[in-house]
Amino acid sequence: MGMFNFIGNLFSSDESAKTTNKVIDNVSYGLDKLILTDEERLDYNKDAMGLWMKMQGVLGDENSVRAKARRFLAMGVFITFLITFALVVIHAVLGFWFKIDVKPLIENILTVTKTFMLGELTLTTFVFYFGKGIVDRLGGSKK
Repeated sequence: MGMFNFIGNLFSSDESAKTTNKVIDNVSYGLDKLILTDEERLDYNKDAMGLWMKMQGVLGDENSVRAKARRFLAMGVFITFLITFALVVIHAVLGFWFKIDVKPLIENILTVTKTFMLGELTLTTFVFYFGKGIVDRLGGSKK
């Protein structure tokens, strides 16, 4: 019944005039926002640039507690990955030299690595830290 009351009010009395005016105002406001003038576009870009600069100031502080914590976390991830990689290589070389079957040991190390998703974690950390610089250099070298 609510929908029929709305339709009935739409075509009767002062309620319909108010509702119709609200609908027309909202539609015209929405259409006006779809098309930006050059001045509006410049204003929006100016505001966006100000916010971007403010964010860069916060992120660019290399001595903040957050930046130091990120460095320590990244070092922990990379050191863990390098130790795991070194263990696999050392066992493979020692197994080759001394003719020992080290395959089960290497498989156990790799199982632990897969269980903790160490490869994915290391790759994600690498992309997070170095991805933007690599993309910027690749983009800059084309010019």
